[in-house]
Amino acid sequence: MIDSHTALVGTPEEVIEQVQFNRDLIGEHEPSMQINFGGIKDREAFRTLELFAARVMPHFQTPVASEPQPKNSNITAKRSKSTKL
Repeated sequence: MIDSHTALVGTPEEVIEQVQFNRDLIGEHEPSMQINFGGIKDREAFRTLELFAARVMPHFQTPVASEPQPKNSNITAKRSKSTKL
């Protein structure tokens, strides 16, 4: 999951790199996070959320410049042709 960039795992610095990779690949996005899994205690889950908010999110305050899309374009098809995972 980490090698395929489908999970955000690691230190705040590692997660910043992972989010930036995905941002460069697909543009602006909103990651979906599950931080309470595998019997993790509430205190640990909240610490993860606090670290993400305090140390990762500040690096992404500026939106990615988006390219204007022509009308009736198939954005999904364009991404799948130009993106290799």
